[in-house]
Amino acid sequence: MLAILMFELRQKSRSLSTYVYFLVFFSLALLWMAAAGGVFPGVSIGFGGKVNVNAPVAVFQSITFLGYLGISTVAALMGQATHQDIEHHTWHFFYSAPISKFQYLAGRFSGALLTSIIIFSGLGLGAWLGCYLPGLEAVRLGPVQALSYLMPYLYAILPNFIIFGGIFFTLGALSRRMMPVYVSSVLLIIGYLVARSLRADLDNKTMAALLDPFGSSAVSMVTEYWSIADKNTREITLDGVFLINRLIWLVLGFASLALCYWRFQFATVNTAGKQKKDQATATLVLIQPQKVTPNFANSRNWKLLYAESMLNLRESVKNVYFIVMLLAGVLFMFAVSSSITKMFGTPTYPVTYAVLEILSGSFGIFMLAITTFYAGELVWRERDARIAQLLDALPIPNYLPFTAKLIALIVLQGIMLFVLMLCGILIQTVKGYTNYELTQYLQQLFLMQWPDYALLAVLAISLQAIVNHKYLAYFLIVLYYAATIALPALGIEHPMFRYGITPAFTYSDMNGYGHMLALSRWYLAYWTGAALILVSLSLMMWVRGTTTDFRLRLRSAKQAFKGGNVILLASGSCLFVLTGAAIFYFTNVLNTYQNQFAQQTDNAQYEKRYKQYASQAQPRISDVKLNVDLYPETRSAHIKGNYQLINRSKQAIQEIFITQKEDIDIIKMEFDLASEKNIADGKLGFHSYKLKKPLAEGEKLTLNFELNIKPKNFLGMSQGSYLYYNGSFFNSTLLPHIGYQAALELREDKTRREQGLPEKERMAETDDPKALENSYIANDADWINFDAVVSTSADQMAVAPGTLKRQWQEHGRHYYQYVPEQPILNFMLSCQVVMK
Repeated sequence: MLAILMFELRQKSRSLSTYVYFLVFFSLALLWMAAAGGVFPGVSIGFGGKVNVNAPVAVFQSITFLGYLGISTVAALMGQATHQDIEHHTWHFFYSAPISKFQYLAGRFSGALLTSIIIFSGLGLGAWLGCYLPGLEAVRLGPVQALSYLMPYLYAILPNFIIFGGIFFTLGALSRRMMPVYVSSVLLIIGYLVARSLRADLDNKTMAALLDPFGSSAVSMVTEYWSIADKNTREITLDGVFLINRLIWLVLGFASLALCYWRFQFATVNTAGKQKKDQATATLVLIQPQKVTPNFANSRNWKLLYAESMLNLRESVKNVYFIVMLLAGVLFMFAVSSSITKMFGTPTYPVTYAVLEILSGSFGIFMLAITTFYAGELVWRERDARIAQLLDALPIPNYLPFTAKLIALIVLQGIMLFVLMLCGILIQTVKGYTNYELTQYLQQLFLMQWPDYALLAVLAISLQAIVNHKYLAYFLIVLYYAATIALPALGIEHPMFRYGITPAFTYSDMNGYGHMLALSRWYLAYWTGAALILVSLSLMMWVRGTTTDFRLRLRSAKQAFKGGNVILLASGSCLFVLTGAAIFYFTNVLNTYQNQFAQQTDNAQYEKRYKQYASQAQPRISDVKLNVDLYPETRSAHIKGNYQLINRSKQAIQEIFITQKEDIDIIKMEFDLASEKNIADGKLGFHSYKLKKPLAEGEKLTLNFELNIKPKNFLGMSQGSYLYYNGSFFNSTLLPHIGYQAALELREDKTRREQGLPEKERMAETDDPKALENSYIANDADWINFDAVVSTSADQMAVAPGTLKRQWQEHGRHYYQYVPEQPILNFMLSCQVVMK
């Protein structure tokens, strides 16, 4: 055993991947602590309230969470421990050596376990050194406690290695394949997600803590009611539900190892079926070969494409691992289905759009996992079976095997979406709801989601073809998933810079998908161009024969740069550039695009420039009169109105400040008293007017305003969330506000420090006289008299606060006047809907 252990460690110490893995996890922990400590402006990683980034709880959560991300690494190390002998054809030597089964298995497992510990020690080292990086905010750091960096390994990392390692090692040793190992890693992540979904229900929190294979739910339950001081000083202890969780899963891990020892045999692969094959061979009857006439017509390739696509699809669908992952996905969907009929504890109907919203999001991880794994399995199927050279010698073009595999993967995705639809319908039926809306299922799943998943299939297949290394391609596609999630936190939010990402859309019963589909389709065309470029590069880099050297493949690619490959590359490039130019013009030129950092900068500038006016007395709104003309067909509105203002302060008011949303056009903004404009900051939406004569205590004046809301459209693309074709909700946040608005200030302390702002003031005391002057709704009015006339299209009706006093039709439009019987708070909510 010791000899095998030392051999395993020597082998791993000579492998470049060991050092790469260590550096990856070390760098990941280092960057994580740097981001949490405020080194990167705009990146926010918090642990709740004022918990220090190096507090025991924070360190425990950081190391264990980053350890969860490395489950695929553990799967590779543990699964390959014995499978490497099969893969490299060295099993003959080990199986015939004078060693016992225990020595072989224990040596391999111990070597993989120690290697995993060495690799993952980079997390603790990176988290520790991260506390000493220059640029960390001192306010986020507490005293460094060495024990805090040891506890995550004792209670989480090491037990998880035994638990998951035992499962992965057993599957790899008994099946002698890596696919079941990776499938089990996905199933464990699913168990973690199921546990998280159960935590949403208070009655299931203990069950969730016990079912979580990683133990994070149990840790959250143990520390749930700790104070900030406790979290900054107390170490997490192994007791309560956390202890029970560890014991349950450790028993499972050791049981897996016991099963491995019991079932493992020093025998060749698949010997069980050898006799059946021999028997089948014995019954063969020799026949005379038939004369075959070769047919090299292009029409033959289409038939071959169909036949090979169906072959790849059949081999994938009937695979037991696909069935296991699909069944796991179905069970997971039913596990989370309880949240479909609840909204903040209130029962709701399982309407189709709600079912699709929850199930599609929950099922996404299965789509990603199966797309990733089967891209590698499809591309490498012939090479893993050692028949690739036979097929490569056939007189067929490169596009045929590549396209057949791509079609098979995309159809596989369609089958999974069909299963998702059946699950959704079954869940609705079980819950007694039968208005299935099949058209919506088909539209959202197959016309909107399937093309996005197809783009992902192109990326996964292309990486396998270009990189020509199955596991490196797996790593790159996982890196893509991580980058897609992480890039927005770094300020790279624009969908044009993230492959396959299309703008989010919202469905409603009133508006359907509204104006959002056109822009989504433009992005789909844009990324389709990118996908065509990937396909053309993959075809030119497709491996045939024994040539695997990258430089030789580049030479072959240059020779293949002709004919159809040139047309495909040129077509994809033109589509990518032209649609990209149109999207960029619409998004960044015709409209104003801001990422979260730019928006935070604007909010900070608003506070820096105009906070000085927050304490100046301002008149209060006493009456509001509005004439609102809504045009649903163009998603625009024209607003004319006036505020009656009164000075309720004990001092004269010389200057009046107005905050108005910056993306709404101001046609007119004027008082009925003589005044001149002093500040006109359209970018930040702040304006001020100096009165010729100060407004004395108790005096009144009128503010007349006229606003225009109209989205800018281009080639069918439209954006904006104020107005819709049907079911618009229009509220007073779009109207002028009197005075400086503290609600626009940044709230997060970390973000405020990055913007050079002081810490946000605490909420005022309940008896603070200044704070009591304002309601929770607004700081520029008390109870107001309200009168609104709202007009809309002839086929729609409008609703506003108050009693409907009258309604009429004029010039083909409906008019409604609403006046409340009593004064109301200064918050107006209006909507328009189609009349049926």
